[in-house]
Amino acid sequence: MSLRNLLLGLALLAAPWAAAAQEQPREAPVAAPAEVSTNSAVRDVYHALFFDSGIFDTMTSEFLPEYRRQATSSVYYRRASGERREALDRVIEATPQYMREEIMAETFVMADNVSERAAELLSANDIAMLANFLRDPNWRPFMARMALQGANKGPDSIGADDLSAEEEAQMNDYAETHFSPQLMENGGAFMNLLVGEMRAASPRLQPRIQRRLAVEICAALDDRCPRELRDQIRTL
Repeated sequence: MSLRNLLLGLALLAAPWAAAAQEQPREAPVAAPAEVSTNSAVRDVYHALFFDSGIFDTMTSEFLPEYRRQATSSVYYRRASGERREALDRVIEATPQYMREEIMAETFVMADNVSERAAELLSANDIAMLANFLRDPNWRPFMARMALQGANKGPDSIGADDLSAEEEAQMNDYAETHFSPQLMENGGAFMNLLVGEMRAASPRLQPRIQRRLAVEICAALDDRCPRELRDQIRTL
């Protein structure tokens, strides 16, 4: 699998998961340990993909204003006043952090589900090479551009022509010096594992985030929390 196709897939993979979150401080690059388990290496790739690659920052900056507008137009917000509205404002601003926490919690489940198969394709150190690549700030502009294009126009809008000759040359140079032959050979199959598990995780993650937000909103409204919201918390 070419490095170009690998990167296009990574950018498209992460964009939907990051679309509703707020910009967070960027993580400092962290060197991978010399010896890591496959499970922790897979979790690290997920973290690097969602957050350290810059996709999280890009997507949240793009979609946060609309999220905030919708939240402040909601019935709960319009009916609130005084301290309760201030509490709801804090929930709105904290929503991205709630989502970040739930996504990170889900990466533990995803890693547990794919680690055995991942170990048949790549060593933990091979997987760590990919995580380190995603943390390299040189690729942030590319990842941001692809994620936004995929989110706004759909995954079919992205193709090989979206990669400039200079970017492709830089990626090839990086691969030659940093990637193992095993990663280049089995990176596509490893990506298929990530894609399949993320698709399986989405139905798990969405209700958990909804419940988390409902709990926080209900706490902000205190004794004015409506019955339908309390029922939503019980049933999600």
